[in-house]
Amino acid sequence: MEEKPLRNSDQPRKKRRKGDKSNENTGSQTSNPFRDAERRFKKIKSPSEYEKEVIDFHHFESNSEENRSKMKRGDDGTWTLEGCEGLCIIPSLFDPKKQLEWAESCLFDFVQPPNKNNVTNLYKMALESKSVPKFKVPLSLLHEEDEKRKENEEKNENEEKNWMEEEESKEFLSGLRWSTLGYQYDWTKRKYYKEDYVPFPSLLLDLSFDIADRAGYHNYKAEAAIINFYQTDSSLMGHLDDVEETFDQPIVSISLGNSAVFLIGGTTKEEKPFAILIKSGDAVIMGGHSRRCYHGVPKILEGTLPDELKQLSKDDRLSGRQRSVLKYLERSRINMNVRQVFPTIQK
Repeated sequence: MEEKPLRNSDQPRKKRRKGDKSNENTGSQTSNPFRDAERRFKKIKSPSEYEKEVIDFHHFESNSEENRSKMKRGDDGTWTLEGCEGLCIIPSLFDPKKQLEWAESCLFDFVQPPNKNNVTNLYKMALESKSVPKFKVPLSLLHEEDEKRKENEEKNENEEKNWMEEEESKEFLSGLRWSTLGYQYDWTKRKYYKEDYVPFPSLLLDLSFDIADRAGYHNYKAEAAIINFYQTDSSLMGHLDDVEETFDQPIVSISLGNSAVFLIGGTTKEEKPFAILIKSGDAVIMGGHSRRCYHGVPKILEGTLPDELKQLSKDDRLSGRQRSVLKYLERSRINMNVRQVFPTIQK
C-alpha cells in the first residue's frame, strides 16, 4: 500500500512498516503523471535506473540530449530549466566545511526552544495526557528559558559530554522530522500567526537573501523556515506551498547530506514533473511560476554523502560534536526551506 499523500506539507514522511494500515488512503492508487513519477522513483535501487531521466546540474554532459536542451547556465553559475519558469538551481553553493557548519546549526541550534520541532511537541503532548512519550527528549530542549538552557549547555561542556551521543539524544534524532524557525507554522490549521514568532537566525537570514538576490529576487525577506530531517527511507509527497500570504517571493531551499531526487511539475498533478538530482550543498530557488507548482522528494539516495564531506572526519581539529554531525549525515539528509510569509510593505 502506498503512503498517504500529504495534501500540502513540508514534513517528510517515514516509510510505514509492513502491515501498518493506520494511514491507508483508498485514493492512493489514483494515477496522474506526478503520482506515477513518485511511485517510479520510490522503487529505484541504483543510479542506472534513473540517471538517464534525472537532470544532473553537476555533470552537464551526462544528461540526455533532451534534458541538455532545456538546461540553461547563467554567467554567475546559476541554472534555469526551460519549461519551469522561475526555477533556479545553484549547484555546490558551499564547500564541505560550510556544509558541516550548517548541518551542525540545524541539529544543535535550530531545534532549540522556543522554536518548535515534531519530537518535542509530541513529548509535551504525551506528558499532558499522562501517556508514555514515544521518544525521549534531552532536557536542554525542554527549557524555553534561555538561562536554564545556557546553564545546561555549560554543564555539558564542562563535563565534556557530547549532546548527540547521549541516549536521549539518539532517540530524539531517530524521530526528528522537522523544526520551525521565525513564524512558527501550525501544521494542524495550516497557518502562520503574526504573534507566534521567534527571532529568525541572522546568518540564515543573510544567506537566504544572498541566494534569492543571485536568482534575481532583490527584495527578499526571510520570515519563516521549515528544517526537514530525512532518513534514507523517508520521502516528501507532492504538495504546494500555498499557505503564505505572498507568492511574490521565492522559496529558498538548501540541501545537506545524502542526495535526493526532487520532482517539480505544474500547478496540477496532471502535468509531468521534471526529476532533478539534488546533492549536498545545492540550493534550489522556486520563484515566479514555479512558486505555485507541485513538488516533492520521492527518494533519498542512500550512501551518496559526498567523499569531500567524508574526508573531513580525518581532520584532527574537528570537535566530537562535529564528528557526530558527520555520522548523522552519512544516513540522513537535511533540507532548509526558507520563505517570506507576508507581503512586502512598500514605503
